[in-house]
Amino acid sequence: MVLACLVLTACNSSTPLDAAAGVAVSPAGGRKAAAFQIAADWKAKTYTFDEAMNLAWEWLDSARNGTPMLSAGVVVKSTDATAFAGAVLDAMQICEGQFPVHDEMVLFWYRVGGLANKAAEEAHFAGRLAEAATLVEAGPRQWRTEGYWYTHPNHDGLAAAILAQSGRRSEAIARLQSRVELKGAAAEVYEMLMKGP
Repeated sequence: MVLACLVLTACNSSTPLDAAAGVAVSPAGGRKAAAFQIAADWKAKTYTFDEAMNLAWEWLDSARNGTPMLSAGVVVKSTDATAFAGAVLDAMQICEGQFPVHDEMVLFWYRVGGLANKAAEEAHFAGRLAEAATLVEAGPRQWRTEGYWYTHPNHDGLAAAILAQSGRRSEAIARLQSRVELKGAAAEVYEMLMKGP
């Protein structure tokens, strides 16, 4: 029922962004199809990636907190929220070479990383490990810097935990050992991994 409402809302809405979100949750569409739609809309200047990320955050918040979306009045299903967030991140990866390169983009890239973290957290929390693995480092490579990981140790720890739970424990340990300094969740995950299974 919720999926039908969201798809109906997206299809009947007045915004192309809502329509792209509807593609992401539609059985006939999905994350990949929505990503190409969002990328095409962005290239046509129909809406910005900031707007797409804002809506993806709203969907993820609705799913995590069980609160209705202000715009649609329904609670978003977890799988729908992560599918749409993944589509936004994938669309940015499709457009990777077309972003401006200057220092002011740092905050934008941190937002992109934050969306990947929130989406992966949601999938991981819901027990969808394979999906979480596709989300935890999704999007353009520009956000995945040492500076980002240093300032976002919870995301770094989540990425390592997902690797370990996916049977790639040695890779998870090597990932965390490569950091100059570990803190927060990254340090906690590293400590658990070093204690063994």
